[in-house]
Amino acid sequence: MIYDVLEYGAKADGVTNDAAAIQKAIDSCAVSGGGTVVLQPGYYQTGALFIKSGVNLQLDKGVTLLAS
Repeated sequence: MIYDVLEYGAKADGVTNDAAAIQKAIDSCAVSGGGTVVLQPGYYQTGALFIKSGVNLQLDKGVTLLAS
């Protein structure tokens, strides 16, 4: 199953801290038994993320992660 972080509230604008939205997508994916969490092209401001068993993180071309 595919989990798009934009559907979980990520903005990918380089200003908004998207960490909570990305983590929410990861957690939902893990609870559902696994799948792929997708980040569409954009600038994601984020801190630490905790990837869980069965979760694949897909960074499409044009994705930039900005540490906060």
